[in-house]
Amino acid sequence: MRWRRLFPAFLVTQALASAGSVTSLAPSSAAPYTVTVGVGAGCNVSTTDVVFGFYDSAPLTASGSIRVTCTQGAQYALLVTAETPTPGGPTVLTRVGGTETLEYALDSVTDNGQYAALDDTDPLGRVIVTATTATYVRTLNFMLYGGQFPVAGEYRGQQLVEFTLLN
Repeated sequence: MRWRRLFPAFLVTQALASAGSVTSLAPSSAAPYTVTVGVGAGCNVSTTDVVFGFYDSAPLTASGSIRVTCTQGAQYALLVTAETPTPGGPTVLTRVGGTETLEYALDSVTDNGQYAALDDTDPLGRVIVTATTATYVRTLNFMLYGGQFPVAGEYRGQQLVEFTLLN
């Protein structure tokens, strides 16, 4: 009876030992094994809204931001586009439930605290970034033009952040 209990245990021990390429008749032995993991490029993108507050026909400024945290070494492109009623036309906020508009514009951009020059042909610009361990922050500073006399109500517009992972 004792032989039957030991024999299967002996076979299992020998099978495990051969899997790790170590053969031993000693009471104990060790076998190396490899652990692997694949790390893919991945990102988390978040935004903060631009809120001008109460408008009384005087110019207002407000900022919004795009925050991107990625696997180190990930490369990505960001493109921000603005809603306009006509291609190449002004950027507008439209009254909720109406058609009245207020014009506003991108005033400046900062990337991680560094001023980014605006290109008049593509002011929001496409940015290509290679991720480090720090979060990338792109702050968009807007101005709502003064001298407009809108109908009372809430006005909204939309900016679109297009994110493309390149690797």
